[in-house]
This record gives sequence, C-alpha cells and structure tokens, in this order.
Amino acid sequence: MRVFKYFNRKYKEDISNGLFFVNTIRALQSQYEAGSISDPTEATSTNNTGKLFFSDTGKEEYKDHLQDLECLGIMKVDGTSTNITIENCSVRSRLPNAFVFCTAEKRNDDYWRRISLEEGGERRDSCILIHDIREFSKQMAEALSNWGVTSFAVDKCFYEDNVGMISDSTTRYPSYFRKPDKQQFIKQSEVRSVFLVQPDIEIEPKKILLIDKSLFEVVC
Repeated sequence: MRVFKYFNRKYKEDISNGLFFVNTIRALQSQYEAGSISDPTEATSTNNTGKLFFSDTGKEEYKDHLQDLECLGIMKVDGTSTNITIENCSVRSRLPNAFVFCTAEKRNDDYWRRISLEEGGERRDSCILIHDIREFSKQMAEALSNWGVTSFAVDKCFYEDNVGMISDSTTRYPSYFRKPDKQQFIKQSEVRSVFLVQPDIEIEPKKILLIDKSLFEVVC
C-alpha cells in the first residue's frame, strides 16, 4: 500500500538520508492535553459500564479514571477515599503505550499545510511517498527492536464513536486505529503503523535510521 508522510521542510535533508522520527501513544495523548492536537480519544477505549466502583482511590489502577472524572468536574479526590460508587457512566481506558508512525493514504498538500497551522503546530509543507508501508514498517520495527518492540500492525484508521468493542477488526488492539467520526479526521485518510512493546519497558519518541532508501521518495 502506498502512503504519504507530511512534515516541515526543514527535516527534508534528514528524511532524504533515512532519518525518521517515531512518536509514541503517550506523547500524542500529552499533546492533546497541551492543546496541540484535537483528538481527546487518542488510543483509548470507552465502554458503557452502567456503574463504576472504587474500592480504594489510592490504588494505581484507578489513576486514569480519577483524572478523567476530575477533568470533567464530576469528582475530585483529596487524599484516599474508599467504597465510592458512580452509576450511569462510561469508562475510558488508555491502551498500552506503543510507538506509532502516522501517514496518509491520499495526497492532499493544501489540507496538511492548512490543518497544521490551525492546530498551532509546524507547517507541514513537504512530503514523501512511501511505496510499500508494510515493508517500510517492517524495517522500522527492526530499527526499534532495541527498545522492546515485539510486533507491529499496519492498518487504515476507521472513523466511529469510541464506545464499545470492535468485533470485525483483525488487529490485536483495534482502538489504536479508531478515530472520531468527524470530517476533520476523515479528511486525513490516516494509515498507522503501531509498534507494540514489552509491557515493562518505558519508551519515548525516537529518531531511527532506515538503510533502504528505495522504500520512499521525496515528492514535495
């Protein structure tokens, strides 16, 4: 599958030489919290539970849920509380951290120049054509192997509400590829490469070098 990768032209020389930046899921979520991306459901899974029970709010496993409730103004916990029940609710869970490389199935130069400025980020005024994203991702996985990568998946993103389970996906963690059903995301025609890591390894965004430069070419 052919895809396009947009970036600021100041990185053109690095990319031409095979040097690529690979982000992480946690870094993307932090960018939303900082206001620099517009997807609040990035790599999360939301399920209607009907009832949420906290036996002890001091437990690490409740940390993300409590932060969400505080951000929504529903509940603020000072210290440790026990036996709290919240009814008629949905639970949003963060997926395990992973490396992620985002591309576009369709070329749309004007859109990417405009949207990057609207989101307050760097102008994405250059792009490469990746001839085969699966082979490209395979080589990326090899380059990332020193940071605990165990497997990877490549898929087109799909656009629907972030609630409930997905029964028709072939990926291990389909919610990595789910985006809100809104035009601003649909226009991106996003294709993702997600690189899963061992659960006990902490990861941060990396720059990696790909040796085989025949896999891509600069087109603008």
